[in-house]
Amino acid sequence: MLFLDSLPTWLSWLLIIIEIIIAIGLLRVFFKERDKHGIWGQVGSLLGIIVTVISMYHTLPVTKYIYSFAPVEYHGSGYNEGFYYGFWNDGMPQGWGHLEYNNFSDGETYSLELDGHQYRAIYYEGAFDKGYRVGEGTVFYEGGYRDEGTFYGIWSEGKKVFEGKRWLTNDTYNGYRELEVWATGPINADDKWLTAWISR
Repeated sequence: MLFLDSLPTWLSWLLIIIEIIIAIGLLRVFFKERDKHGIWGQVGSLLGIIVTVISMYHTLPVTKYIYSFAPVEYHGSGYNEGFYYGFWNDGMPQGWGHLEYNNFSDGETYSLELDGHQYRAIYYEGAFDKGYRVGEGTVFYEGGYRDEGTFYGIWSEGKKVFEGKRWLTNDTYNGYRELEVWATGPINADDKWLTAWISR
């Protein structure tokens, strides 16, 4: 069972739960048949599962994380304010999560400007590290637009904060363009298109 520490955590726990269900089911069968060898075999299997769980707890840091199913108000920085649910560690989003954007404490909103119109960001779903969007994820905007790709954490001037696809799907557009987003300040950014229009 040591291979479990190389699997995604949710899959590791799913396999353990399935193994527990099978072991308990077989234990009941062996009790009915009064099969001592079978009973001791399943007791040994359950003890092995317990050892595996203890080993996972000490080798997989993600098992320390707390998962919040109900949205919790979160005030971070760099476009990380709103209502969050997902994995937490040390009071910050860590791992996979969902952040519904709210007006930030400075009164600003996170939005996309396109053809002279502002489209407010609705939510981000993806990876977090120490409270910041780091890794694969997607921001969903009003109007059906979305940025899907890799995020690079702290929003600071002169730093690349996103690279991937900007999907432009509404009555006018149906596809995406690849782009980079570079921070020009705490709340502003410049878009740099990397490709021409790519139809869906």
